[in-house]
Amino acid sequence: MKKSQSATHKTTERKRQWISENISDCCVLCGYNKCQRALELHHTKETPFLIRKKGRQRSGLSSMPWQDIYDDAPHMVVLCSNCHREVHEGMHPEIPVPEHTTSGDRQKGRPPFGYKWQDGEIVVNPKTITHRKRMNELYKQGLGWSAIARKLNEEGILTQTGIVSGWFPTTVMRVIEPRYSKVKR
Repeated sequence: MKKSQSATHKTTERKRQWISENISDCCVLCGYNKCQRALELHHTKETPFLIRKKGRQRSGLSSMPWQDIYDDAPHMVVLCSNCHREVHEGMHPEIPVPEHTTSGDRQKGRPPFGYKWQDGEIVVNPKTITHRKRMNELYKQGLGWSAIARKLNEEGILTQTGIVSGWFPTTVMRVIEPRYSKVKR
């Protein structure tokens, strides 16, 4: 018996089918076509969709509205995941890369809580570093992650993404625990 598929999964599969029929069913560089899920869309120029999604961590077919697929189709090519990475590394100059993806802004990711990007480097963010230090002090005093999260939410301390009451035990854990932190101690 086959598992039932979610509506999102079914929609994504319909989008893949449309792309296969209207854009390409294989990687335009190497011809790979064994696994449709290993094929990705690459924008060859800046489009309104790319501008709207700039800076977001998650992207992909499931988050791309149908209208944007139709509108952006003339500016997209299908690449396998390996070739797609190579294009963004500049190994295939024949495939254009939109301006915002070559600046490095997109590849950097979000800096750890208490820090910010400045001139391509992670530096201390004076607005949030005090909260990070306080979280570490509370943890050293014996408070658990849940208690610290509750305290931050009660005090209205914003998360890195600017959410009030958005602190959860796992969020606190990732800030405090060295193995989850991107900052060298």
